[in-house]
Amino acid sequence: MKFVYSFLLSALISLNAFSQVPSIVSFTPNNGYVGTQVELTGSGFSSDISKNVVWIGGVKCPVISANPSSLVIEIPLHASRDCFLYTNTETNQSCYSKEKFIVRFNSSKGYNYTSGSFGEAVNFTLGAIGSPFNAKKFNLSDIDEDGKLDIVAFNDYSTVTFFLNNATPGTINSSTFVSSSQTVLTTDQYFRHTVISDWDSDGKLDYMAGLPGYAGSSLYKNTSTVGSPSLVHSYNTPTSYTFMPAPFDANRDGKIDIICLYDVQDRVY
Repeated sequence: MKFVYSFLLSALISLNAFSQVPSIVSFTPNNGYVGTQVELTGSGFSSDISKNVVWIGGVKCPVISANPSSLVIEIPLHASRDCFLYTNTETNQSCYSKEKFIVRFNSSKGYNYTSGSFGEAVNFTLGAIGSPFNAKKFNLSDIDEDGKLDIVAFNDYSTVTFFLNNATPGTINSSTFVSSSQTVLTTDQYFRHTVISDWDSDGKLDYMAGLPGYAGSSLYKNTSTVGSPSLVHSYNTPTSYTFMPAPFDANRDGKIDIICLYDVQDRVY
């Protein structure tokens, strides 16, 4: 009987550890350069490094070590000031840090910018998009997870255009971004506001686009592979006057909800 009790207790402990909703309580340091190692302290992390996915500012952080209450990650190239987005792909649950990590600029010239601190403007050819292209909102994010920050632009005519980052270190020119094929998503038109999050907790960044008037907001699942960006329409909020969607775990169940403005109210989905 004692053996049975011990077995049941072990099973309950294992089940609780597996189903525990992830939470980032704190991280240290709270600022640093690219390459800085940061410890995230909390709960609900996986002991398997490969099952932990951490994003900051649209780029994925390398995970150095992991246990259920602590992760050590490295700040990647192209990172910017943002909250950490964490996903446990073992339990398919996600969470955000409450605070933002501040990425510092490591420059031998210090922080006294002058007219000579930046080079000349570089223009990018829109290619197949043509003159009707009118990007309403865009995201800087590594959609194909090759370690480079891409541009994902939602525009009129129910399309999204991917500008894949083809840069080499230290060089920015007219061929830095390569326009991918123009992809028709749905019959939606006139995108107004876009945000990114991992709504299905699969470790990939998904995209949500708000629409004007009574059109609601549309969610697009990220099905990209390296070098091949792809979004698939997944969900529409109920048709109502909702706009400016934002990711938010309202009930702390490990699933990213959607909060939208509705006239003078907020709506959560």
